[in-house]
Amino acid sequence: MSPQELGQLFESFKSSAFRLECLPTYQVPQDVQWIRRFRAGEDRPQERDNRPWLETIRNAKERGARMQRVRLVQTPLTEYQRFQFSWGYPENTGAGEEIYILDSEPDGLLRVDFWLFDDELAVVLEYDEQGRYVRPVVADTLAPYQQARDMALKSSVPFREYRLRSQVDQR
Repeated sequence: MSPQELGQLFESFKSSAFRLECLPTYQVPQDVQWIRRFRAGEDRPQERDNRPWLETIRNAKERGARMQRVRLVQTPLTEYQRFQFSWGYPENTGAGEEIYILDSEPDGLLRVDFWLFDDELAVVLEYDEQGRYVRPVVADTLAPYQQARDMALKSSVPFREYRLRSQVDQR
């Protein structure tokens, strides 16, 4: 699968798209300037409200589709996770993505980053050792990813609740 084909899935999935995020840090070129500003203690810039990803979430919600994400974390949170919690996830949830936090990993959880679309297609996201995205790969079977989704959702808490409880966006 090409990155472009993966991108098209976000516009064409019908009912659900689920993401499991497992890495402590992702090296995302588009985030470099934002993380630098976050690190410097700046307030979240309003121009982040215009990210294309937010439009993708809103479009899915408008067509009646559900987007969910479970973020696996361990404390203390990494700088990247604190950045996500302060400058990313609030915008995503505001656009309609349901985000959950898993801070107690259940035994047997499949620890791999993936998207599961419409319960019909699992796409594994491969990363290198530094957290740089390498490529999307279509999984051969669905069951392990469906089970991981179900296990992660059952064991996680909504982002807003986790954030209030733990005060995680303190720099």
